[in-house]
Amino acid sequence: MQPLLSILPLLLTHSAVAFILPSPPGQYNVTLTTGPLIDSSRNNWVLMVSVFRPAICASTVAVPNMPERTAKYQASYAQRMFNVTEDLSSQFLQAQLPVCECNSSTTALVKDTPVLILSHGLEGTRLYHNVIASALASEGFTVITTDHPSDTNIIEYPNGHEITNNITFIPEVITKLIEVRAADASFIIDQLSNATAMAELGLGPFPTDRVAMLGHSLGGVTSVHAAAKDPRIRAAINWDGTLEYNPPLAQGISQPVSLVATDRPTDTSWEEAWSKLNGPKLWTKIAGLQHVGFIDLRTILKAAGQDINLFPELFGMIDPDELKDMLVAYTTEWMNGAFAGKVGGPLLEGEEPDRFPAVSVIKKDNY
Repeated sequence: MQPLLSILPLLLTHSAVAFILPSPPGQYNVTLTTGPLIDSSRNNWVLMVSVFRPAICASTVAVPNMPERTAKYQASYAQRMFNVTEDLSSQFLQAQLPVCECNSSTTALVKDTPVLILSHGLEGTRLYHNVIASALASEGFTVITTDHPSDTNIIEYPNGHEITNNITFIPEVITKLIEVRAADASFIIDQLSNATAMAELGLGPFPTDRVAMLGHSLGGVTSVHAAAKDPRIRAAINWDGTLEYNPPLAQGISQPVSLVATDRPTDTSWEEAWSKLNGPKLWTKIAGLQHVGFIDLRTILKAAGQDINLFPELFGMIDPDELKDMLVAYTTEWMNGAFAGKVGGPLLEGEEPDRFPAVSVIKKDNY
């Protein structure tokens, strides 16, 4: 394999001008609202959330994908993670999301939508999943991405305060983080129907009878554990998160759970947990995808006109737009079935094998 440091200078050369990330593919456009939720019961624990809502508008505006300080930090973080000497900051700073204007008279919000809470991986950020969150919202969901102050690598608050985290990977620490993150999810659900809390974000209250959760890596593990603890979470999807460090599922979990694997070796913790998943359950695998490939980085590179096939051992080689289409289609069918009380549909029943040939079913049960 060609050394990484020798190829990057040739790749990162044309991104000084702002560029637009992909428009959401569904029937709706989306609005974006960001802000803090403060949990006074946990010593003023402050979550930063992004709320993507489906909407109809005649045109969209471009907004920064990340705040400036966060973008610079994420560029430096990625350089350290991938052992790269080139400056990646322009890729992060120039990326923009197309959204409807929230307060425009020409924007009509879609009412009474189900809510999906999306949790990022260990030492990630909610902003790594803006594109997929927008895509899911365009299918008729309100999607709330959340940072976790326990381990998000950087959180930049509206008042200028910021926190950073550098987590030591110790099993006991990871287990504790899962518990804290699950409490974050339950707190968000508490706030959805709190008119005062939502008004501070410039939003109205949301119904909590159709809420589900999904996430990548530790966020996927969090989704399963949060559903086991909080019956208001109607379903969970785990994108390639090992359950090895998950607190024990003593009584199992009755809600529908979907496990989405990559080309990594089979996770034995999923085999061990399978019998504890008492509701509808599905285990799929995506060929050509590696663990880090769920984040938006390759989508950003593609939109910037850069080579998307960097670090295949980390991201895989699957096209990011193709991956987004897969994740949106399977998530939409899974969640809609869960909310309707009957999981199923052509994709989930294996009736459309040619639609996404990279996806294979490892096992399924209870639907």
